Amino acid sequence: DLSTGEISLSDYEATGIASDPTGEFVYGYRVPPSKSNTQRGQILVRGKPIYFTIDNEEFSWTQSTLFRFVICETKQLLLAQARINAASNAKKISVSPDGKIVALVGGGGWRPLDKASGVGYGIAYYNASDFEHVLRFIETDAYPNATAISESNQLIFAQGGQTKLSHSVNDDEQKLEIGQASSVCFSSDDRWLFAAVGQKLLAIPITDAEKD
Repeated sequence: DLSTGEISLSDYEATGIASDPTGEFVYGYRVPPSKSNTQRGQILVRGKPIYFTIDNEEFSWTQSTLFRFVICETKQLLLAQARINAASNAKKISVSPDGKIVALVGGGGWRPLDKASGVGYGIAYYNASDFEHVLRFIETDAYPNATAISESNQLIFAQGGQTKLSHSVNDDEQKLEIGQASSVCFSSDDRWLFAAVGQKLLAIPITDAEKD
């Protein structure tokens, strides 16, 4: 509470959070505790030990949950919606400047039960007001690590093993060769793409990026 300095615990656990541009919501995600999905053992055959390994698929891909919370007048968070399998092994969350699109970047990509919208190493982009509505799934190859969403020109930056500039409303995609970015964002006027790559800050004009 910025007016009183009082600190109170939320009823919800989150691995990471992101604010909503409207100030009405808070987005969060939770990665479940890591559990071993491998069991090892041995049996004796004619007096000789035979070692074996069994993979348990129950905990594969570390499905991470995406949350949307309403900020109440009582300065509490109220759960508005959630999606259980929003990303695999999530590491960061991104919200578009207009608050209409939200994405959860996971190192394992996206592994939904319903594979109609795509599946694999890539990033899924959701309608912020309805997580069941998948706007786009952009394949990035292993391992997804960064994304940025523009507002006026409907462009999306997505990076994993491949780096792509795509559109949120169609399947047009362009590949970029910029190296692995630790952080990326569009300028406020959406005319530039800024990417932190190694010790450099790259400023890429969007017109040139689209040509590539």
